[in-house]
Amino acid sequence: MRKKILFAFLLALATIFVLPIFFSGCSSRFASAKNNTSEAGTTPPIANPVQSNAEGAVTVVVTWEGVKAGKLSFSVVMDTHSVDLDGYDLKVLATLTDAEGKQLSPLSWIAPAGGHHRSGQLVFSTPESLVQGKDGVYELRLRDIAGVPERVLTWKIN
Repeated sequence: MRKKILFAFLLALATIFVLPIFFSGCSSRFASAKNNTSEAGTTPPIANPVQSNAEGAVTVVVTWEGVKAGKLSFSVVMDTHSVDLDGYDLKVLATLTDAEGKQLSPLSWIAPAGGHHRSGQLVFSTPESLVQGKDGVYELRLRDIAGVPERVLTWKIN
């Protein structure tokens, strides 16, 4: 009976500690290939894909999703307890500055109404500097949300 318990215990330890190490090389290669590949080519890795700003009464969290279907996509979540967020059209209020200093306007802002909690996709044409693989800083600027003149969210590609 003690041998069966010891065997079960060792099997559980192996499952928890050894198997993940054994398979980690394989899964990380597939994960990085999946995360860095798009229809338009490869998207360089972003060290911190999630950026946030909590000024004023609204918290904005933006995730760099990379190039999807040939377009640069960001996931945007806005949360508050005091402001109706449905009136903020990020297609009008957002701009993206690429690694070469060129400003782009969004192609689309797709976000259903949500009142105090709103999320959606902010899509830009893929900047030429990103297509060419140039290192640099990309800045997303969101203007005039809940009394904050400008929120700047920054991603560095190197």
